[in-house]
Amino acid sequence: MRTAYSIMKRTLLLLLSGLLLGSLVSCDPVGDDLGIDLEFFDIPPGPYTYSRIASDPHWSPDGTKIAFISNPDSSFDYEIYVMEADGSTISRLTDDVFSLSDPHWSPDGARIVFNRGSSIYVMEANGSNIRRLFDPTVPYGGIAWSPDGSKFALWQHTGTIAEIYVVDADGSNVRNITNNATNNRHPAWSPDGAKIAFISNRDVSPGNWEIYVMNADGSNTVRLTHDAYDDSFPAWSPDGSRIAFESHRESGRGIYIMDTDGSNQLRITDDGGNPEWSPDGTQIAFESQSHLFIMNADGSDKRQITRWN
Repeated sequence: MRTAYSIMKRTLLLLLSGLLLGSLVSCDPVGDDLGIDLEFFDIPPGPYTYSRIASDPHWSPDGTKIAFISNPDSSFDYEIYVMEADGSTISRLTDDVFSLSDPHWSPDGARIVFNRGSSIYVMEANGSNIRRLFDPTVPYGGIAWSPDGSKFALWQHTGTIAEIYVVDADGSNVRNITNNATNNRHPAWSPDGAKIAFISNRDVSPGNWEIYVMNADGSNTVRLTHDAYDDSFPAWSPDGSRIAFESHRESGRGIYIMDTDGSNQLRITDDGGNPEWSPDGTQIAFESQSHLFIMNADGSDKRQITRWN
């Protein structure tokens, strides 16, 4: 079964962090207690030993900083960090008993929104004034702030179905914009806010993800990729002309770019995934081999920006 390891890892992280509300996420065996079939994720029952990982990079709107998540004690407890875009001056923003994920900057760079358990939280860009925004009715993931700051897009998971919703920034006016009884995840706004890219397995066998684009109200859905392997984590270029994405086609996991109509697909790395364009469009941050890297937008000059002692 050709499933994207990064998608499965994030799904497990969201499931565990949501289900473990009220208790510390630790390296103790948890599968039996929670009724989770860990064999489904190809993970044997605990206890577990983890390596330190840096993941989920997101540029600040001014391009000077990158927010990301990492497990400081090589555990399953992920915290939010911010560093300079060259990898210097890493600052830990959170110290939580729950695993945190999906740190996204507000369009003005003043705040960072993130997932804590099954709730959406926000904090100032320096880590202060952490507060809960709202509670989705079911576990969610993949939150993304609209370019004008007025809305969020996110996916919510119920059983075997995941739908994409748009919600006002205060948590009101929740609306389902996919209305498709399959899996639809990882929404990404176009720079002008008119469209949302996302991944879905609606047209293919379960487990094979393709990239789609729809209008921000959910209309006019167009499939962009047609491949036998997983395509995921779409990211728009700042000028709205291209989409970077992760794919497991050809020689394994790597980063591709394509035009927004799905044409001119080009592989630009030999490994890595979860790409994120710099605000000026000249660079792409991504994760590879448990670290974060930056490269030029054409795939040249790849350089590692996280290092553990």
